[in-house]
Amino acid sequence: KVLETQAALVSNYGPTQAFWQNSSKQASAEVRAALQESLVDLASHHHRLTEGSQGAVDFREAERWYRTYLAWFDDTAQADEMHYRLAELLFEQGEYPAAATEFERIAYERANHPQAAEAALSALVAHEKSADRGNAPDAPGGPTSKSRSALKFVETYSNHPKAVVVFRRAAVE
Repeated sequence: KVLETQAALVSNYGPTQAFWQNSSKQASAEVRAALQESLVDLASHHHRLTEGSQGAVDFREAERWYRTYLAWFDDTAQADEMHYRLAELLFEQGEYPAAATEFERIAYERANHPQAAEAALSALVAHEKSADRGNAPDAPGGPTSKSRSALKFVETYSNHPKAVVVFRRAAVE
């Protein structure tokens, strides 16, 4: 029942709803906080339901709530964590190209994220798994997305303990 109420709150009070045209700053702040909390709860709940299963419905619901949060509240402190959770969700569900994109967003666009370097490494793993599945949309003869990602990691995180290993692997490929 709580999740249904939270979903209704998001539907009825999202940023495009009429409420925002006529509300006071205090009411707006309270609704904004409630929306954020509801989106975190909804995404987390559906993400938990996907663990250990291939629940496509829960996966899509979790992804939807994460993306909704990020569309509305990408400028908040919690957005970094929501990006990371979304990337993990995509990776767990085998959506490797999308996971790589999200991990790279954390690593290179949100470099202050405490797990930015780990996100960059996770992007490399996602690119590798994607290539193993034959999902690599790279041009023949050109650098692969995995190679580009590896070189960007080395360039950005040159002091990271794994930078030399990543560089060597990229050079061999």
